[in-house]
Amino acid sequence: MTGADLLFDPVRLAADDRHGLLPAAATAGAQVRATAEQVAALGELSRPRALVVVGARAETTGALVAACATSAAAPIIAVPRLPGWIGPLDVVVVLAAASDDPIAARAADTAQRRGATVVVRGATTGPVAAAAPAGLIVPAIGAPEALAESGRCTVVAAVAAALGLLPAPDWAAAADLLDAIALACHPQSEPFVNPALALAAAMSAGVPLLVGADPVADAVTRHAETVLAEVAGVAAGRITSAIAMASPVALRRAAAARDLFADPDDAPRMQPVLVSAPDLASGEFDVPVGRALRQALPGAFAVSTDDLGSDAQRSMTEPGVPTPAAAAPDPLACVLGLVSRFDFAATYLALTLGSLPLYDGPDGLARRGSARTGVRAAVVDPTPSREPDDDWR
Repeated sequence: MTGADLLFDPVRLAADDRHGLLPAAATAGAQVRATAEQVAALGELSRPRALVVVGARAETTGALVAACATSAAAPIIAVPRLPGWIGPLDVVVVLAAASDDPIAARAADTAQRRGATVVVRGATTGPVAAAAPAGLIVPAIGAPEALAESGRCTVVAAVAAALGLLPAPDWAAAADLLDAIALACHPQSEPFVNPALALAAAMSAGVPLLVGADPVADAVTRHAETVLAEVAGVAAGRITSAIAMASPVALRRAAAARDLFADPDDAPRMQPVLVSAPDLASGEFDVPVGRALRQALPGAFAVSTDDLGSDAQRSMTEPGVPTPAAAAPDPLACVLGLVSRFDFAATYLALTLGSLPLYDGPDGLARRGSARTGVRAAVVDPTPSREPDDDWR
């Protein structure tokens, strides 16, 4: 059994996950809890001229957080390298990509010398740690950096909240939501309640074309494009909501009906994936751009935040028992939930294609031996017969 058929064989999925990708993806909730506590220990921060996020992955992480801070009193800027104008009025968050990341080490050192307030997320040893100030955040939960977006977002969002640029998130609720999503995405979950399996199966039908329906979804598609490439080796296309509405040529091609008699050696078909999030001002999902894109892409696989809570709640409800109404998560929890769903989907695609070890697995920037230790007992296994620190799978 190979390819997409493997998605519906939980025994083979678990057996083929030799590099622990599924347990790493399941640590998202634990990453949020541990990181929020670490940033809270830094104390109070004064409102800056700008919050600048620096690092190889900063633009993706910064976009995810900035999408939730549309009314911030100061800009949130994400750049791969430290800008020349940084000074004492700025706060700089440096996101290291590795323990020996020279760009991150140089950015942390330069920002300190210019008098900026600096927070660094990096390993406990290496040039980044040597250049880091007292505000060094070492990941407490081990996971490869490709599957640590929840931890990076929590660092930036927690700093932004401490600066008054973002409403204080409910970290416990966000982490609980991610734990519930991890349980719903467990390979033993039935396919009809496993949102990651459904998404992975859809994306395996062609070249994924990620289409954002709003600014928040645009940031999520940027992360999805990255995690699909890094974890599964799948090159996906990406179209922002603005480009989709201004230039519909790609949408017309993506919406074309599939020819059942087409030569399989022809160019592969596109599989559109439409991502949407609620309007932050009104909380409504059915905004004009989203309606127009759904009409333009009737065959698109829809991924939205309006079912995050219901999918997760159904996974924890006994069969035959009505699912209670779930409270709508806040914007950051919505973003993290969508990030987690794409992380799991990319992991499942990696398993169907033959998973390869990630360069920094299994612990990433965390201390050696910390991988998978933060998965909560409820996520490990809902039955009481196993110990909480058994492997998630």
